Amino acid sequence: MRIGNNFNLSIPILPKKENRKHYSPQNNSKITYLSQSYSKIDIENEIRKKEVLFENFLLKKGKVDFKEYCYIKKNYPFFITKAYKYYEQFKKEKEQERRMLSKEYFKKDPTETEQELIECFIKIFTEPKDAAKCALTLKKTYDNDYGKKNYRIISVGTSPAFITQIMPSLGCEVIYLPISNISDGVEKANSTKLSQISKYLKDKGINNEKTNIILDYVNNGGSIYNCKRIIEQLGIDKDKIVLSSLFDELANSDNYKEEELEKIFYDVAYEKVENFSNVPHFDVQTKEDTQLYHKQIKDFEQYSKKIARAFSLCALFELDNIMHKKNPRISLD
Repeated sequence: MRIGNNFNLSIPILPKKENRKHYSPQNNSKITYLSQSYSKIDIENEIRKKEVLFENFLLKKGKVDFKEYCYIKKNYPFFITKAYKYYEQFKKEKEQERRMLSKEYFKKDPTETEQELIECFIKIFTEPKDAAKCALTLKKTYDNDYGKKNYRIISVGTSPAFITQIMPSLGCEVIYLPISNISDGVEKANSTKLSQISKYLKDKGINNEKTNIILDYVNNGGSIYNCKRIIEQLGIDKDKIVLSSLFDELANSDNYKEEELEKIFYDVAYEKVENFSNVPHFDVQTKEDTQLYHKQIKDFEQYSKKIARAFSLCALFELDNIMHKKNPRISLD
């Protein structure tokens, strides 16, 4: 599989016994293969070393960004193969858990409609390729509407983050606002917590120099309007604030049919997408210590999930492939 311009993704091929012209067994239990000798221990150690390297990658804090992806592509391309396997295994395990839950909730014979809902509830639809394609479509839409480099995206909560986490690799400025359940949270959250949200946005450099696009799954809910109110309190001009619906922006493009998007975003409704977004579900309405959200914001900078890092690596690989197919001279590095 080709990666970018110069690198190939391949799994090491071990010598097979039937290819007798390539190797000959030796008395010291080593295999001579293309003028090199490998013992069984050598091979096992190499496999173990790669497993440790990949596990360390998954445990690393923070998102997989453009710089890290290029480094991996050049030096550890086998990480990408392992990331896909890790992602598929995660899906299987989660779907098995949900299958067991569905049996508990629906012990009686379900109707056909209920059976369809159960199958959708069990299935995970979020795919790295979809995230990459959505990110490219969204960037093209915003570039056309506001001009390249003339906007920043304020990604609200968990829902859009599995897509917006890819967009900095396309040159977009993205501020992740780690708040959830804010649909009526401005009234319920205490003033200290709201001032911490405002300070967070100010520290991230929000200003009037660019159009500030507040992006959520939909643009007609309480969450996005409350975020607008918080941003307005920072002195941002109203004509520099735009409310944007992730679903509507993609549906209005020429790249998707509505039924395709409904399948992609089915996981948003059940918050399954949180697994892949690398943005935690921080509830702004909780009546906990007023300093907690300050700590949450601080921790968010180094927050990560193993599956989210694997997913984002796969998504960047898919993005690289899409861009390379459009123009063989262009890749993410």
